[in-house]
Amino acid sequence: MENKVTTIKINLDTKKRLENFRVYRRETYNEILQRIFDILNICRTNPENARFRLIMLEKERKSNFLQKEIQSPQQKQTPQSPIKQISTSLPLPLKTSPQNIFLRRKIQRQQEKQHS
Repeated sequence: MENKVTTIKINLDTKKRLENFRVYRRETYNEILQRIFDILNICRTNPENARFRLIMLEKERKSNFLQKEIQSPQQKQTPQSPIKQISTSLPLPLKTSPQNIFLRRKIQRQQEKQHS
């Protein structure tokens, strides 16, 4: 089956914002957009799961970019990620499973640090 490709026009600001969502360096814009759409779809039915995925993506992103910086420190620093901003704007998990309690406490601590 043939993959059809199209070209779209976006503002430079939008392009920069998309680049900030990269989890690894050579990730395509299509992959970034697919991930964003997947998380938005999950958010409709299970905001708790979407928030967890955002947190995991942020960890993976930091890990990948930090490894790159360690290997070549003269390169640019990691761009600030909007994933963290989005994950803190989602509602806190409501269920009380051990994993959710841990996640809720961790998020609350992060929010307290940001407001301090």
